Amino acid sequence: MSDLVYFPSPETDRLRRCVNDLVALIALPAIWSGGDLLHVGETLLDVLKSMLDADLLYLRLFSSCGDAPLEFARVAFGETAVRAATVGAALDSALGQLSGWPPISIATFTGADLVIAHAQLGLQGAAGVLVAGSRDVAFPTEEERLILSIAANQAAVAAHDAARLSEQRNLAAVLDGRVAQRSAELAKANVALRKEMEQRQRTDAERRLAEEARDKFRAELSHISRAMSLGTMSAAIAHEVNQPLSGIITNANTSLRMLSATPPNVEGALEAARRTIRDGNRATEVIARVRALFKKQTTATEPVDLNDAAREVIGLIGNDLQRNRITIKTQFEDELPLIEGDRVQLQQVVMNLLRNAADALGEISSQPREIVVSTEFDGEAILMSVADTGAGVDERDIDRMFDALHTSKPDGMGIGLSVSRSIIESHNGQIWASANKGHGAIFAFSVPLSSTIGGDAESLNERMDFEVRP
Repeated sequence: MSDLVYFPSPETDRLRRCVNDLVALIALPAIWSGGDLLHVGETLLDVLKSMLDADLLYLRLFSSCGDAPLEFARVAFGETAVRAATVGAALDSALGQLSGWPPISIATFTGADLVIAHAQLGLQGAAGVLVAGSRDVAFPTEEERLILSIAANQAAVAAHDAARLSEQRNLAAVLDGRVAQRSAELAKANVALRKEMEQRQRTDAERRLAEEARDKFRAELSHISRAMSLGTMSAAIAHEVNQPLSGIITNANTSLRMLSATPPNVEGALEAARRTIRDGNRATEVIARVRALFKKQTTATEPVDLNDAAREVIGLIGNDLQRNRITIKTQFEDELPLIEGDRVQLQQVVMNLLRNAADALGEISSQPREIVVSTEFDGEAILMSVADTGAGVDERDIDRMFDALHTSKPDGMGIGLSVSRSIIESHNGQIWASANKGHGAIFAFSVPLSSTIGGDAESLNERMDFEVRP
C-alpha cells in the first residue's frame, strides 16, 4: 500500500505564512540595535515588501529633537524612480492632516487606482505613519491589516528606543564632563589642602577647613554615585528580563514546529502563542517594576499569597529544572496570611533565588540535586526560604553577597541579589543567606504583615497627483 501524502489546506498555509510573518516582524528589533532610524526604515519596508501584496509602501518617522521627518518609499510600478519626499507631499496634499486620514481610501496614482491603507505610529501619529497601497481591490485582507498594524507598532517602538538612546547618550556625555570637571577640581583642592596643612599648625581653624573639604568630597562622591545609577538600572533590567525573553523565543519556536508538523497541531501552536504573550507581558511588568524601583516611585500594591506566588514561579521554571535533573520540593504552611505588596516584584525575588539555587547545583553529581522551597508565619512576618544541596557559600562572602556588582559566578553580573535586596527592603523586610545543614546554602527573606511599600534604591522629482474619491 502506498503511503498517504498529506497536503496542507489553504487555510493552514495562510495561517502558517501569517505566523511566520509575525515572528519575522517580532524579531526585527534584534537587528535594529544602535538607534539608527535610517536602518530601521529601510529594513522594515524591505520586509513588508515580501509580506504584503502592495504596489506602494511609504514610511514617515518623526525625530524626537524636532528635525525634519525621515521618509522612506517603495513603488512597484512606473518607469521612473520616485523620491520618498514626493510620495509624502502627495499624500499630505490628497488626504490633509494626518489625524484626519480615513483608514481605507481609494486614490489614483500615476494613472492606476490604488486602495490606500495606513497605520499611525504612536498616539495620534505622534511618531509617524506607515502607508500601503495596492491595485488589488481586495486589499487589505484581515491578515495584511494585522501585519501592517504590528509593523507600525514595531516602528513606533524603534523610534521611541532611538529617541531614548539619543537622550541617554547626551546625558552620559554631560555627566562624563561633569564628573571629569569635578574630579579635577577635587584633585586640585586636595593638593592645595595638603600643602596648606603642611605649612600651618593644626589649629582649630585648620581642623574646620579639613572637615569642610571632607564633607565636600563626600558630596561629590554621592553625585558621581547618582550619575552611575542609570548604568546600574540598565544592567538590572537586562538581568531580570532574560528569563521572559528566553521563554518568548522557546514558545515561538514551539509554535513554528507544531504548525510545520503533518498534520499541523493548531491547538498546540495557539497555546504556545498564548505563552509567548504571557512571557511578553511578564517582561513588560518586570521592566516597569525595576524602573519604578530605581526612580523611587510608589508601586501598586495588592494582597499577595506568597504560597500562590511561589507556585506560579515554580511552574514557569519547572521544565528547566527537570531537564537539569533537579528535584524541587515545597513545604508551604497552610492558610498563610496575605501581605500587602507588589506581586511581580516579590515573584522576581523568588525567581532569582531559584535560579541561583539551580546554578549552584550545576556541577553537583555525587549527592542529591534538590531544592526545597518553604514558607512559615511567626505571628508578625512571613518567612520564605530556598534551600539547595549545592556547593554552598563561603562564609567570608556572606556579608557582600547582596552588594551590587559582587558575584561568585564566572558569567555573573552581580545584579540579581542586589535587586532582590532592594525589593525586600522596599517592603520593609529583610533578606539573608546561610549555610545549609550538610551541603548547600539557604537564602531566605521575611516580609512583615504591615508592609507598606516605599522604594529606597538609588535609586523618529516629478510632481505626483492623487485624486481621492469617496
